Amino acid sequence: MWSQLCGMNIMMYYIVFIMRGACIADELLTASIQYIINVALTLPAILWLDKVGCRPSLLVGSFLMMSFLFISGALQGTYGIPNPEKTDKDIDLMDHP
Repeated sequence: MWSQLCGMNIMMYYIVFIMRGACIADELLTASIQYIINVALTLPAILWLDKVGCRPSLLVGSFLMMSFLFISGALQGTYGIPNPEKTDKDIDLMDHP
């Protein structure tokens, strides 16, 4: 449930598109790195949670998640390329008064 609420699954699902839009290296390589980090750090995170406790872990995790999502958004805003493809769902309000 918490993975869904924090947006981690969205980042895991769309990481290839995010990296392609940000023109950051090979998008499949960066996605693979994210998946490996996610799998490798799951057990240490569970052990950390048992040792430190829920509240400090939640506070530290929330701050780090905010920081990394801010960095990801800043990189996307700075280096990102808008998607030029338009679909029927993408209606430009400036074209239709």
